[in-house]
Amino acid sequence: VYNIVNPLHSLMFMAQARWTGISSELTIFEYLRRLRFITIEYVTMYPSGIPIITLLYYMKQPLFYIFTALFTILIILAVLRSRAGRALLIYLMTTLCILALGTRGFMVFNIFGFTWGPHYLQQLTPLTAMLLGLGFLSIRKFKIKLNYLRLLKGVLLGFSLFMIMVWPTLNMFAMQTYFYRNGYTNQAFLSVLNTIDEKYGNIPMYIMYDNPYRDPALTTLHFIAVLEGVNVYPRMDKDVIVTLRDMGVKMVGENVIRRYVESVVRESTNEFVNELYKSGIGAIVMSPNKVAISALKELGLEGNFTVIDEQVIGIGNVPIFRVVVIEELSSCKC
Repeated sequence: VYNIVNPLHSLMFMAQARWTGISSELTIFEYLRRLRFITIEYVTMYPSGIPIITLLYYMKQPLFYIFTALFTILIILAVLRSRAGRALLIYLMTTLCILALGTRGFMVFNIFGFTWGPHYLQQLTPLTAMLLGLGFLSIRKFKIKLNYLRLLKGVLLGFSLFMIMVWPTLNMFAMQTYFYRNGYTNQAFLSVLNTIDEKYGNIPMYIMYDNPYRDPALTTLHFIAVLEGVNVYPRMDKDVIVTLRDMGVKMVGENVIRRYVESVVRESTNEFVNELYKSGIGAIVMSPNKVAISALKELGLEGNFTVIDEQVIGIGNVPIFRVVVIEELSSCKC
């Protein structure tokens, strides 16, 4: 309804929003880079259903070459033997060329998560399935008189169906199993919050960013802490999120955004320190490479607070952040 009332707003938004490709500088080399990126995303989307496994990894798998060969043969057969196949291929290629204009062609993390291209490719999935289906139909229509060749054709069709339909599904389930088995879930973040709450109660927590709201692990923990009702700083409320979103839409300069974020962090830091002195105990979450003493110095707490608990949290043997619980020296029982 909104687009009917304001028919040009989507076009204006597309030209202004900084995460779209049209709002940034475009040269022939930049366009070719974007086209290469979006095409690789399209190719790597089908072996697993989600394009997060790199092409370099797939190139080490023998089945990937079989899958790619069958995928290509089916498309060629569909294009050569039907007008619908040719029309679908033209549509798919045209869409990829347009997406290279509209997307920036790389992953960017911000307060809203990862801005990325694959969700634009999802519209092509049913059309690609139709194109592959035409390829299967072309093989099925081949007329063969000899029985053993008919049997061979049936085996080939069955194997092709397995590789195109079943193998990607198995890859997707295997990937999900790998994530759960190695702890690549929100449980790592929730367990930290639950442990702190069980041991110390709802104490004030400070997320110490090196680059505010830009660190994937710390920002994810920050979001979850807000959703779980933790007394967490810096602020990550509706006003901050809406303001940053509006700044992005209006193409506000990076200096303006940085000054706004710095003001929010500075104000929130003062609020955290005041809250910390009231409660006498709090938690600081920081990069795993940062040490607790430097965090205390940075917040001006050195000499007044001491570390009573410290732990580095990791996922899949990769450290993602350090959690430090501090207590005021005057009330410390250590």
